Amino acid sequence: MLCVLAIAPPVTRGDTLHLNNGGVVRGWMLDGDGLASPAVVIKTPFGGVLVLPRQAIENVDRTSVNKEAYQRIAPQYGDNIKEQWRLAEWCRERRLKKQRAVHLRRIVELDTNHQGARRALGYAHVGGHWVRTADFLKDQGMSLYRGRYRISQEIELLEGRRRVELAEREWFEKLRRLLRNAMGENGGVALEQVAAIRDPLAIRAIGAALGKPFPRAVRLALSSSLANIAGRKAFDLLILLAVDDPDIEIRYASIQHLKKTKRPSIMASLVKSLKDASNARINRAAYALGELGDAAAVSPLIDALTTSHQRVFKSGQAGAVTTSFSADGSAFSTGGNKTRVVRRRYNNQEVLNSLIKLTGTNFGFNQTAWTAWRFAKNASSESVQGRRD
Repeated sequence: MLCVLAIAPPVTRGDTLHLNNGGVVRGWMLDGDGLASPAVVIKTPFGGVLVLPRQAIENVDRTSVNKEAYQRIAPQYGDNIKEQWRLAEWCRERRLKKQRAVHLRRIVELDTNHQGARRALGYAHVGGHWVRTADFLKDQGMSLYRGRYRISQEIELLEGRRRVELAEREWFEKLRRLLRNAMGENGGVALEQVAAIRDPLAIRAIGAALGKPFPRAVRLALSSSLANIAGRKAFDLLILLAVDDPDIEIRYASIQHLKKTKRPSIMASLVKSLKDASNARINRAAYALGELGDAAAVSPLIDALTTSHQRVFKSGQAGAVTTSFSADGSAFSTGGNKTRVVRRRYNNQEVLNSLIKLTGTNFGFNQTAWTAWRFAKNASSESVQGRRD
């Protein structure tokens, strides 16, 4: 086991290696960067050699080595713009910011309009004069925020987002504790607290919890909290529960929550599910539309009364490989019977049930009769409206 103490004699030059266990090693790496090798070889101030596994090293600070090299080579550069710029670039490549700034300022002394040095020192050319970029941006009403100068409105927006993200993360932890307590022997109080949640910032945490296999009581409490919160995001989750949850009690409870609101977007989402490739989803959406009781759902329900789906079989395969929505009930084969596409028409019982419930009429699965009824109903409505006008 590697054990390195963070106690070392003063070393004014060399490398400083910070280890994963919190230790520090100072010395000189003998193989260049060394970090590309499985092991790193270091000559210690005591004159010995230490070999460390690469994975034990968190990072390496070679600044002292670069400073030593700078002290050695800096006198070799001349006091002119070309040489000072070369030395400034050498410092930039080795991240010697203070030393680089010294040579950039010397270049500006030699040539007050040297664009490279001016810009590197943080100046901008405005109105024929060089001004510090920071000062110029501050004069324009901008402030430094997260490494960039921004207008106050952008800072307020970013701060608002940050506060929202922090609050949402807090809800993840808070809900985790509540659900853990709800799973205990005396979980009734915690379940009541979950069902009473009204903070919209809890929606992400609630959605994540609904994606886990919690017991029915917990999921019912979570659906109640969504009803309390309301709003588009909460209703979207309730719609998913109403159509996709495998537990019929959860689906029913979610529909009852949705029933209390009259948002058009709820019916629009359910109507969209009537065109799904899954008959199960079609029937669940139809049941929800019937419970909502909105007559505007009658026309799309008629269209979904019977639906056709296709299944593609390939020779040598036991099951279907694709499923898609189709307009007719035909069947055909392609590719010399290597691929067989079978289309079947299905009667959707919950669609019929909802149609009967909403219209008080029953034509069974006779879609032609339902379509004629709809046409007559619309014509009668237009006639009445025309007389009123």
